[in-house]
This record gives sequence, C-alpha cells and structure tokens, in this order.
Amino acid sequence: MQIESANIETRLVRWDGPGWPFESRNANPMDAYEDSARHDPQPPAPGAGPAERSHLFVRIRAGGLTARYGPIESYAAGVAERLICPWLIGKDATRIVELNDRMQRLNRHARAGLFMTAVAAVDLCLWQLRGQAEDRPAYRMLGGPTRADVPAYASMLGFAVEPARAAERAREYAAAGYAAQKWFFRFGPRHGAEGLRANVALARAVRGAVGDEYPLMFDAFNGWDGAYAADVCRRLEEFRPAWLEEPIPPEDLEGWKRLRAATRVPLATGEHVHARRQALTLLAAGVVDVLQCDPDWAGGLTEMQAIIHLASAYGVPVIPHGHTLLPALHLALAHPPDAMPMVEHLINIQPERHALYKVPPVPDRGRFAPPRGVGLGVEIRESE
Repeated sequence: MQIESANIETRLVRWDGPGWPFESRNANPMDAYEDSARHDPQPPAPGAGPAERSHLFVRIRAGGLTARYGPIESYAAGVAERLICPWLIGKDATRIVELNDRMQRLNRHARAGLFMTAVAAVDLCLWQLRGQAEDRPAYRMLGGPTRADVPAYASMLGFAVEPARAAERAREYAAAGYAAQKWFFRFGPRHGAEGLRANVALARAVRGAVGDEYPLMFDAFNGWDGAYAADVCRRLEEFRPAWLEEPIPPEDLEGWKRLRAATRVPLATGEHVHARRQALTLLAAGVVDVLQCDPDWAGGLTEMQAIIHLASAYGVPVIPHGHTLLPALHLALAHPPDAMPMVEHLINIQPERHALYKVPPVPDRGRFAPPRGVGLGVEIRESE
C-alpha cells in the first residue's frame, strides 16, 4: 500500500470547555527565575466567550484511504512537515516497524527530544491507516484485548491547590469512581519555607479527604532540585503517596540515584523520555518505580511496545502520560494489566484535545471502554 501523500492538516475548533487559564498552575523548571516563580494564571474575563483554537493533524493517504492522527504539538508538526512527510512518499505504509526505524535514522538528531515527537505522530497515523485497511482496532492488531476496560486516574492539573478547595475536589473525583488521583505541586525552591509548607498542606488536605487507602500521586514537573526533592519526600512519607513524579529532570541520572537512596517514596518519570534507550538507562539504574513515557511523544505505538516490554522485564509498570488518550488505551488493552495498570485522564485538558473527535473517549465511573472504530478510533468531524 504505497503512500501517495503525507502532510499536516489544520482544523479549527471553538472550545467553551474548562481549558486554560486554570485556577492554579504547577511548578515548572522556569521557576528558577523570579519572574516565572511569582506568575500565576489570570482568571477568565467575565462573560468571555468560547475561544477559537487550531488543532494540527498528520494526514496520510495510501491505497485510496486517508488517515489522520492528532492533535499534535506545533513543534512536532514542523518537524514532520519539513523532514518526515516528504520522505514518506512512495513508501509502503504497511511496513510500520521498518518505517519507524528508518524515521529514527533519518536525521542525526532523530532519536530523542522533539524529533521523536514527530516520529510518534507519523507512527500513530500509520497505525490508524493500517486499522482502516484491515478493518480492525489497533489493540486487536497488537494482540489484545487483555481486559474488558481500562481504569484511569484523575489528573488534577489546573484545579486550585488551596487545601480546602483541593480537598473538596479530591472527594468529588474519588466519589466519581477514579482509581486514583494525581495532584500538582505549585511551589519549588524559589518559594522558600512558605511554599514548602503550602506543598505539604496540599498533600495533607487531599489525603485527609480521600482516606488512608486511596492511591494519591504528586507531580513536580521537573521544577525542583535534588536537595529540595529529598526534603519534600521526607515530609511526604506520612501521606503514603503512590509516587512522586518528575521532581528533577529525567536526564539527571546521578540526581535520581541520590534521591532514590534518600527516600522510601516511590518515584516516577518518563513523560519527557522519548525512546527505549533512554528508558533503559533509568530502568537499569533502578531509580524509577513507575515509567510514564507518552505514546504521542515516545515514538508512537511501535516504540512504546519496546518500552513496555523493557519495563516489564524490570518489573516496572508503564502508566503513560496523557497527552491524548486513544493510543494509551489501545496499548493498555494489548498488554497485561500489571504491565500497564491504568491510564492518565487529565480532567481539564483532554476534553479540549478530543474536541474534534466524532467519538471522543469518555469515562464511566473512572474507566474507559475499548475505543470504538478501527485503527486508533480517530475520526475527525468537520470544524465548527
């Protein structure tokens, strides 16, 4: 099935859902600078109407079929459009493993970072195309299903972190059936003792709201240094978190080793890990309890299968970061539950990302049914 065309397509959507700006933001690496550390999102203006946004999709045509995948990030779209899509023309779309490997060899910068996000976007579009050609969902092409549905944890980015309001939200989403929740720390080293106390107060409030046995996770989004992370971990131990996510950047292997030795709190990272060799470095060092590579960024379904198999050999579950949901659901349905126990549902973000899907993924009591349709189930409605 020869690829006839490959390009980036722009669709517009008018979105009146939650979206940015949020009630609160998370810590991030730029908070090392004072002007970033003190910046908070502004509330929407009274009476503000829906915003018009652009969603970008990879579009590949072969054998009389047209497949799309997205939305993808603008930086991935730029790499795909300039370097990958022209190269795809004339290639056999059914040879996805070979094409993925060749894409990773296409450029000297191809095996990590932003280039891999473009490889992932193209790979996912190819799986969508194959599913359309074979009239099968991706999870069946991958050997599934391994279960009837997939549990999700509620990822609480954007909700207020003031303790009383956070506790109320935590009770709400636990009652809604989600298997666990992840809360995002707002403060880091730049915010001093006051910020540290606020982080601990958030953890205490949400733990008190949901009880001792409910799984709670916390995310620092690479916004800390090693000493601060170790200090917070000591204070978090009484709240028994299921994991602390990305306290420091994943490439700081020595920092991870020191933090692993300093705390009993389970540690997670991988959202910004883009290929199997990077994942293997963390796994072999024994510094992660949960790996979080995102199929939208880490090479697509093809590379993610290698990452899942590697992690499984080390006894480390993969719980992907949730840029979108459909690829993660297909991977979960195609692998044993202990290899991929659940997926991330970013409550305030993913509905907007799926706004152009004809059949967006929607949870029922915190669980997702197998995606409908063929391939990844990506079917795009017309722009509004």
